[in-house]
Formats: sequence, structure tokens, C-alpha cells
Amino acid sequence: MKRRLLILQDTLAGGGAERALIEILSRIDYTRLEVDLLLYARRGELLPLVPREVRVMSLYPRGTKSPVEKVIYHTPLREAYERKKLLALAGGRRWDVVLSFMEGPGAKMHSNLLGYGLKNVTWVHTNMAVNKWSLQFFRDEARERAFYESVDEVVHVSEDIEAVFPYRCAEVRSRVIPNVIDVRKNVELAGMRRRRTAGDRFRLCYVGRFEALKRPERFVETVGLLKARGRDVEGVMLGEGSLRKKVEEQVSSLGLERDVELIGFVKNPYPYIGGSDVLVVPSDTEGLSIVTLEALSIGVPVVSTNCTGPAGILKQGGGLLADMTAESLADKVERIMDDGDLRVRLEAEGPRVAEQYSPERVMNLFYDLVENGPERKSGSNT
Repeated sequence: MKRRLLILQDTLAGGGAERALIEILSRIDYTRLEVDLLLYARRGELLPLVPREVRVMSLYPRGTKSPVEKVIYHTPLREAYERKKLLALAGGRRWDVVLSFMEGPGAKMHSNLLGYGLKNVTWVHTNMAVNKWSLQFFRDEARERAFYESVDEVVHVSEDIEAVFPYRCAEVRSRVIPNVIDVRKNVELAGMRRRRTAGDRFRLCYVGRFEALKRPERFVETVGLLKARGRDVEGVMLGEGSLRKKVEEQVSSLGLERDVELIGFVKNPYPYIGGSDVLVVPSDTEGLSIVTLEALSIGVPVVSTNCTGPAGILKQGGGLLADMTAESLADKVERIMDDGDLRVRLEAEGPRVAEQYSPERVMNLFYDLVENGPERKSGSNT
């Protein structure tokens, strides 16, 4: 008999965790699992990629809130209102496993559905000791901690993320399941890898949301510093977010209009990554850092700030770690520019590092998670 799985997720915007979820959904054997996907809001660039076998539900099915709901959202009535809608969606159904795929809205929805799964699992994709964005949904750390202590298992995307998790509990099992990186598929999507010829500008690439923790402005500053040092470089930036206008203004104020191109969100970033000489990850914090592994998988060296996620990956090879400054990022980029042997070595190391995150390995870990393990703790649907 098929196991019934409910996955809880915020939206399907184009972030790394969302892409990781799509990778898993696209590889599930639906003769083994019956999957429901409950979104907080039904929107996001990746929504069309959900397999047809998955039944999609949503707390806000129009993708946004009605005028009345927008008012409720900013009042104490919000929590009771959303809980009522959530329980109505669940109805009389029960699942073998209820899995919140991310911290934040997904985890908050899960806290109201603990009684609906024989097994409750939540997935952590970020350094929650540093990145506290999810607290706004639980209101305070005590409520958030209570949720993480009430589930059966907490899954982390890397050993680094697991090591800094602030809500560890002896009664809750902890395990690591990395995101899927399909080296062969990524190489195909990237097309022909760009090879530099005499006279080519050295190209840096940024892929990520334009949000504070990703520090897109640090990438622009890095390009500006390299230009000021007389280096013939250019930058390409993929992504969208609340800081886009500020980044555009920064590019203009630094006189980099001909040197930094803002592409926006693209479904297939691999030709842009593969067409670059170095991927730069300027973040203050990351989860596993999907984009780091994507670049490595197609042989593009990575220069990243020494933050949780990329640090654990790049210590295995394929790139260089910098301090949390544009100056340090620029220094590391210059090392790769000036040392041809280093560049060749990093390009060769990358795919070997990425192979550790193969679809076969990750999906075996995923099936073990959802098809085996302890049943639900005794507790209430609170």
C-alpha cells in the first residue's frame, strides 16, 4: 500500500530550498508514495514544475490575500483565522508522514497539524542561530522551540547546519539529507562551457535572491573594487527580490552600468553560470547553498564568504573561501585570475565534490525518512 505524505511549504518562489523540493518531487516514485503539497500561498516561478501526480492545496489559493485578509493579517485574529482555514483544508484526512520542508510558514502550518501525521518531520535549510527570519511566524523563540521539540525528526541539509541548530532536543531524532545535485543534467542544461580566449573580460556571476542576507550589494562592490584595481572584469546577476532597486541604484552610483548586468529570474541559470569564470557567493549566511554545488557540478570555481553551507562544501575543493568583505572576495577572485594552475585544479575538483549529492543517494535517504522510522509522539493537535 502507498504511504501517504503531506508536504508543507511557503511558496514555490525560485530560491534554493524551493528548487530542492522540486528536484525531490520530480524524482519520487509515485507507485510508492501518494503526495499532497500544501502551500501557504499558491504562487512562485517553480509552481508549473510540480509533477501532475502531486495534489496541490493552498491556504491562499489565489497567491495573495484578499483586502479583508490583508487587514486580518496585521491583527491578533490572523493566527486563529489561518488555523481555521488550515484545518478545513486538512478535513478528515490523515497522513503517514507530515513533512514541513522549510522553517517559517511551512513549520508554522505544521505546528497546527501535528495530530494529522503518524510521523512528523521538519526540514531545516538555514543557519537558524544566525538567520532568525522564521521567528515572525511563531512570535517568539519559546513557541518556535516548542514546535521543534514536538516533532519526531529534524532533517538538516548539511552537517554544518545541524551543528548550529539552536533547538536540539535529545528526544527528537536528527539526521542530514543534502539537496539533490544532478551533475549530468546540469552539464546538459549549461550547454558548451565557456572557455576564455585572449581579450575576454573575466566574468563573475551572482545567483540568488536580492535580499539582505544574500548581500547582492557586496557582489556589486566586489566588481567595483576589481575595476578600481585595473582588472578587466564584468558581472552578471540572476535573481529578484526586495533589494533589486537598491542594487540598480548602486550599480549606477558606482558607474558600473556597462560592467554589471541584472538579468532577473531565469528558469535555467546554468548557461549563465557556465558562461562565467567564477561564481561569487557574497552571503552573510546560507543553507547548503544549492548554487555553490550547481556551479561546481559544471566545473565553475566558486569564491564564497566563509559562511555556513559553502564553507563545508568548499573545504572539499572547487573554490576559495573569503572573509565577509568585498575586499576579501576581490582578493580571492584575483588569485584565480592570476594563477592558471589553481583555476584548472578548482575546475577539476568541482564535479567530484558535487557527485556526493547525487540523486540516487539523496532519494535513498529520502525514502528511508518517509517510509521508515518512529510513529508520532503522543500529543495534541496544537
